[in-house]
Amino acid sequence: MQIRHNTENARSLDNLMQFFYKETAGTDTLIGNQDILNQANLLAHTDFTGFMNAYINGTDEVPLSKYLEFAGIHASTNSKQLRLIHESGKTDLQQKLWLGFLGLNELLNKTHR
Repeated sequence: MQIRHNTENARSLDNLMQFFYKETAGTDTLIGNQDILNQANLLAHTDFTGFMNAYINGTDEVPLSKYLEFAGIHASTNSKQLRLIHESGKTDLQQKLWLGFLGLNELLNKTHR
């Protein structure tokens, strides 16, 4: 969601995976955490070092609410159940981020023709 937010939904985790597939498919090349971090930083125009240290290499719980807020969604947990509440009056970008996150970019494209 951070990549989508930073690039106004132009790029996502899919782009990161596609990059590594194009670069390494059919080879014996190993991809390390530092490779992923470097490419994610370039892709999203930000530094994911803290994220990587806390949530990938560490054991901190990912703060879902922080990232879902980018898409105009409030997240909370109650009795170990995740509850998502969509803001009324989402911005166009928030709506695009949410649909993109759900993999519904084709729906986005149909509504903007």
